[in-house]
Amino acid sequence: MRNFFYGWFVLAAAFILFAVVTIGVNGLPLLNVSLKEIFGWTHEQVTRGPSILYFVVAIVSPFAGALVDRFGPRLMMAIGSALTVIGLLLYPLITQPWHLVGIYILCAGSITLGGAIAGVTLLSYWFNKYRGVAVGIYLVGSSFGGIALPQFIAFLTALQGWQQTAVILAATAALLTIVPLLIICNHPSEKNTFPDGQPPNLVSEEAVQAAAAHQLSLADALTTPMFYLVLYVTAAVFFCITGVVQNFALFMRDMGLNDAQTANALSLFFTCSIAGKLVFGVLSDKFSKKSILLAAVINMTIGSVLMRLIPNNSQLFLPLFAIIYGLGYSGAFTMVQLTVAEYYAGRHFGKILGVVTTVDTLAGSAGIYLLGSLRTLQGNYLTGILLLICISFSAVICALLLQKPSIRVTATQLQP
Repeated sequence: MRNFFYGWFVLAAAFILFAVVTIGVNGLPLLNVSLKEIFGWTHEQVTRGPSILYFVVAIVSPFAGALVDRFGPRLMMAIGSALTVIGLLLYPLITQPWHLVGIYILCAGSITLGGAIAGVTLLSYWFNKYRGVAVGIYLVGSSFGGIALPQFIAFLTALQGWQQTAVILAATAALLTIVPLLIICNHPSEKNTFPDGQPPNLVSEEAVQAAAAHQLSLADALTTPMFYLVLYVTAAVFFCITGVVQNFALFMRDMGLNDAQTANALSLFFTCSIAGKLVFGVLSDKFSKKSILLAAVINMTIGSVLMRLIPNNSQLFLPLFAIIYGLGYSGAFTMVQLTVAEYYAGRHFGKILGVVTTVDTLAGSAGIYLLGSLRTLQGNYLTGILLLICISFSAVICALLLQKPSIRVTATQLQP
């Protein structure tokens, strides 16, 4: 164990904390069904909170990134986890729709402070050579929560009721937070080690290049054309990802599929999404980030074409879509985080990633709205799917135009 790299413990702890701070997204929707039944609320009243969550995340992300740079990822993860626990403890007190909105604002703060911005920043300090697989594993944390929490909540709600279930979730979140926070350290130097556990004389050229943007500030990034190419690719990816995920079940219903068939398609889709995060993360450590990002976006484009073909033959194209788009969208989600880190990892990374997250969140909201609006206007999703194909293809073109970071640093800059 003496030679075991401590960064893997940091990764495991961050994985658990990411699952904790995403409880609001992955778990509360099931509890919200009870609110609708008990208080007689409308669909709009129940979904108002989740809708506002996206806008709060968009607004708060740049400030969250600056706080991560200033105070370190560990403290932000602690605050994010605490906000999750507070929100869950307040959940049983809900009696009005605006109470639910308040809970989701807390959840938005939790995800923004303790989620991907802090986690990817933390892992960019600890990993260079293995950053891809590390970020891929970390991002599975949210998917793991999405798989485990619904079953857990459904069991507890049937046994204890929605209010007691929220309290149990709060206690569980608190317990899952304590040990990971004791394990996490912001920098390898705090454990007298180096990124990837390699001393300076063994740091590879790839690791040196990965730290190239160490001194690049947000203001500097805003003056470079590459930043806007990266920004467009990530925004296009999130437009397509969020739009498809939030409209997929409705699209399946339009195809005449029953609940069981829709559930099977969703299960296959999200199972492949977990595989995509891991597979593309591993590949990004072996090949250039640009090449793997390009492959992921091409996957998404092919998946969008397959989605357009589902009405022609759902038995053939639906499973193909679920597999290819599931792999592509999760791979693209992972690769946009890694691509931003490839260009901008360093002391100002949190601010830069915060700005990227704001644009991504707004693009994702636009994807949900536009696909839903086109469905309402035209009675089907066909035009919306054509829009997805065009945006995915434009992201492929922009990804092709990306260049490697040109700044170089010495290996001594990687020392603790």
